[in-house]
Amino acid sequence: MITLDTSSKKLCVVLGEAESAEPCSVVVSYIDRVLKYSGQQGSLNSYVPYTIESEFDVEQTTSTNGTTVVDIVPSPNASNDVWKYTHNVQTITIFNHDVIAHTVKVSIFDSTHHYIIQFTIDPSTTIFYDNNGWYIKNSAGIEPASGTGTFVPYTGATADVNLGEFQLLAGQITLDTSPSGTAVVGTTVWNNTIGSSETTLKGGNVILKNGVDLVARVVNKTYPSITLTKASYQAVKVSGATGQRLSVDLAQANIDLNSADTIGIVTETIAANQEGFIMTVGQLSEINTTGSLQGETWSDGDVLYLSPTTAGALTNIKPNGLTGHIVVMGYVEYKHAVHGSIYVKIMNGWELDELHNVYINSGTLADTDALIYESSSSLWKAKNILTVIGSASASTNGYLSSTDWTTFNGKQNALTNPVTGTGTNNEIAAFNITGSTITSLTTATYPSLTELSYVKGITSAIQTQINGRVNDAGDTMSGALQFSGTGHAGVVLNNLTTAQRTALSATAGMTVLDTSLSVMCYYTGSFWAYELYKIATNTTTTVITAANITGLSFDVEANSTYEIDGYYSVVCTSTGGIKFTQTVPTGATIEVNYDGIAGTAATSIKIRSTASGTLTPNAINTANLSSGVMVRGMIITAATAGTLVFQYASGVATQTSTITPRSFIKIRKIA
Repeated sequence: MITLDTSSKKLCVVLGEAESAEPCSVVVSYIDRVLKYSGQQGSLNSYVPYTIESEFDVEQTTSTNGTTVVDIVPSPNASNDVWKYTHNVQTITIFNHDVIAHTVKVSIFDSTHHYIIQFTIDPSTTIFYDNNGWYIKNSAGIEPASGTGTFVPYTGATADVNLGEFQLLAGQITLDTSPSGTAVVGTTVWNNTIGSSETTLKGGNVILKNGVDLVARVVNKTYPSITLTKASYQAVKVSGATGQRLSVDLAQANIDLNSADTIGIVTETIAANQEGFIMTVGQLSEINTTGSLQGETWSDGDVLYLSPTTAGALTNIKPNGLTGHIVVMGYVEYKHAVHGSIYVKIMNGWELDELHNVYINSGTLADTDALIYESSSSLWKAKNILTVIGSASASTNGYLSSTDWTTFNGKQNALTNPVTGTGTNNEIAAFNITGSTITSLTTATYPSLTELSYVKGITSAIQTQINGRVNDAGDTMSGALQFSGTGHAGVVLNNLTTAQRTALSATAGMTVLDTSLSVMCYYTGSFWAYELYKIATNTTTTVITAANITGLSFDVEANSTYEIDGYYSVVCTSTGGIKFTQTVPTGATIEVNYDGIAGTAATSIKIRSTASGTLTPNAINTANLSSGVMVRGMIITAATAGTLVFQYASGVATQTSTITPRSFIKIRKIA
């Protein structure tokens, strides 16, 4: 007999017919709600599938396909009904749905062995047996609604749990963020590097980064037939449909027919006439992105276009109207000969006749056609320009035709009131008050032709007048050029130095090209507003003292306020991190916030810097990652102008810290 000791969590197995407590032949532990044991005569499990005889109080039972299910229910009366069941079964499940405990006795025997197993089943308790052993479940567990099936241990599983064809229902499912093992087809695991889950797709060659990638399963219908490969990452277009899937062929940006239906980039090997996956949006990784496959040199951040010269190829050379159609295929995320990656994002350019309010019949286009708006149809249409302007006939090589000359001569002959009149030699002619005759203007009031001839070389009386205004001895303008009157509003003055600009008596709206700063400056009415933008060159340091970031220095004016906005792309070779500061002119006040990742990629740190040349007390990017740092702040200069310089240092000695060329700072004068 087997009895369950709930305090010690042990069972006692008795061999033979005894139904009372006797010395145990075998003692086993009750662990994780699973009862398994082996007696001296061999494994008990090997005898269970034979004949079973059981007694219960009130019951109801079903039995199908070698599986017996028994429900103990509240007795409708006080009688002690007895149920016995003898059958060869593979699985037996017993539920106690009553409010009181019931005793269950299972007698298991074959021709040579006989065991008695006795359980006391509390309310809301279940026992069942399958080929894996005996199980006990109480009210803390989860009972199948149908009353059938095998229960899954809710804690402490030591092996894979196979639910067969049954679904898993839960309020939420949390994935292990450090999974181990091999993800086979149909497996979803967490990828902490990309910060998302990923699923191994059909075929096992493509891993879908959930929430990051979009893929499509297509049929390779290239003509002539070729095998598409991930290593070549060919661009493909839709060419039809086969077997309820889209068919694809190589795309090319030479004509609209070959480029308009570009759909994605091959992401696994697809043999001719076979199915496979292409990527329409997302990160295509583990490929050669140096550009060597294309005979080019690619860099991080390059825009990649569909090649107009090679079918299926990509290029970082932007096509134009003469060389091909513009189809953006994506961007170089990481340049590497083996582990490179491209972010796929296809954007197809438009033909002029594909715009919604344009109608062009390409079959009737001619060299003299122009795009003309037609109000009656609210469309822009291609029309012959000579017809639109009312020309009698088309011109030939820029000359009027004989018909046009006849029309022109007819207009000339129709002129009336011919110009007539008399005048004095070397005087200027002018119409008289009636407008029909010409008379001379007297030299007493107007210059003569002789005086006007002095303009050539300016050597006589006109020179005297000019000398009274601007010296002809080669003087240059040393002061600012001034304008007065409303007629000069909005005049643009080019090529002034900062000193010349600040010396102007400026009015609101005045715009000046400052050659010292190489930037356009706008006068707001109270100060000159402008914006300076600089990109850092690759800068590396291994010391813990402040060093200038190459390319990030700015000349700032006295008594001015500047807004600072920027981004550092940083790399550290260990977990020491990187520190930042800046130097400012004498008397200036500075406040800059540096915002980046802390010890892990999931947390951030904000550090405030208010001292000139003093490094931040804490380091950023101690997670030893390639990451970004946001830079925001303000500088207010005093009476001294000078230079604003941004600096950095390694958090620990000998660690290499790098500011990459993707870093920039922008300052904008706001007062």
